[in-house]
Amino acid sequence: MAYNNPWHYERRELAKSVYDTLTSEIVPAVRLFRQRRTGKSQFLIHDLGPYAIERRHPVVFADLKESTSPIKVILNEIQEAKKKQDLGEHKERWIKRMELAVGLKGNLFGGLAEGHVEGRMEIERRANLEQIKSQNIDMSELDLLEEALVGFGTQRKPGFLLLDEFQVLGDHRDGKEILARLRQILESRASALRVVFTGSSVDKLNLIFIEDTARKNYDRPFANFASNVPWEPFDIGFLKHLRNVFKNKKKKLLDLEHLVEFFDSVERNPEIMRWLFSSLMLNADQSISDAGIAVINEMGRNHGWDIIWEKSSPIRRIVLYMIADGQVNITGVSGKARYKELSGIVPGQNTILNAIASFRKTEYLPVECVKIEKPKITDHTFRIWLRWRDLNELQIEQGKVNE
Repeated sequence: MAYNNPWHYERRELAKSVYDTLTSEIVPAVRLFRQRRTGKSQFLIHDLGPYAIERRHPVVFADLKESTSPIKVILNEIQEAKKKQDLGEHKERWIKRMELAVGLKGNLFGGLAEGHVEGRMEIERRANLEQIKSQNIDMSELDLLEEALVGFGTQRKPGFLLLDEFQVLGDHRDGKEILARLRQILESRASALRVVFTGSSVDKLNLIFIEDTARKNYDRPFANFASNVPWEPFDIGFLKHLRNVFKNKKKKLLDLEHLVEFFDSVERNPEIMRWLFSSLMLNADQSISDAGIAVINEMGRNHGWDIIWEKSSPIRRIVLYMIADGQVNITGVSGKARYKELSGIVPGQNTILNAIASFRKTEYLPVECVKIEKPKITDHTFRIWLRWRDLNELQIEQGKVNE
């Protein structure tokens, strides 16, 4: 591709592996489910999509996140792609997609701009989720989608359909019916179509894709339809790549040991590391440690998480921290013991359960409570931000408990 983003760390081997799997005709689709902000979308846009386009496949990327009309999003992307049948036009259109994903046409780098653009709008946008859940999808849109898929790919060169944040479809009022019809459409085009599903709400996605032996297959519309893609965390090669780009631009070589220490402390999250290098580009004289702390705090302000934290009662803060810390048996004996350790007081019988139940009603929180006893945070950077909170903020004075 003509467009080149020096900060992007290519995952070419993974792209080749996914491409080879899909074009081998072993499976018609694969799935990649991980928390938000772990690099899934960037992989589709900057690695897998271009890899398939260079091999002359038509490729569509559809971001369904919080869309009230996800089928229309897919339909529009396919119709636009079919207008660009020529390889050169298709590449040009995809380059524009890559630029949009990066933001500011490459002045920053993939994954970083998203956070800065979202800012505190994150909280306001979450209010749309209730509208999504009650929104009806016109089933005729699915008929139009089926028509549009005709001519999108051939048996020799199947079309690639990259569907991001696929769990959104399950949130709609008629989710099961929509998903069942969509599966029929995709199966009918299986010889000329390959699909990649990604998403961050793992438990919701499992209710769509993973067969439950305690239920009948129709409860899981996409059961046995897509194979799982192993997703390895970003390695030291990613860190060295960013370090080399930084050296070329700022003529300064950062201490690798200190970089690795911070990299591991944020669970090798790619977005946080990009934020770190953005901060260092602005001020190369600050230490990696100071820049890291500033970046974590900035992230909270940028996404509005500091507002969530400030407005949360001490009890909710403790339970959020426990979820972020991966507390096992959070509503049981070990969870209550950990609560006491963090807060300094013994929780009431339903203290933890009530806090978790409140998260279910708080739409702007990236906390998923499909099973109330096993809550999960769907945004990896939010989970890390929570784990960096000052534990002194979790202490509760006796007699001042406020749920």
